[in-house]
Amino acid sequence: MNDPIKSLHVEDMRGAIISRGREAVNIQFQDSASNLWELSMNLGNAMYLLSMLKGIQLTLDIPFPDDPRDPNAVAIRPSERKA
Repeated sequence: MNDPIKSLHVEDMRGAIISRGREAVNIQFQDSASNLWELSMNLGNAMYLLSMLKGIQLTLDIPFPDDPRDPNAVAIRPSERKA
């Protein structure tokens, strides 16, 4: 018999780092009880997750900065982006 999927609510994202060998991505977050967690996944799975999230962003026209590393970046909806 299959066990039900266990869900963990992410209250606050803390950060993401890549391993030294670029083989894994570690995502750190805090739950609603203030417990700290770390999720580790291989780089291929992390890139697949990124692709799925990007698809959701484009489908729902959610604004997001062109370059999230830029502190002055302005969030733009995909439908408002100039070609």
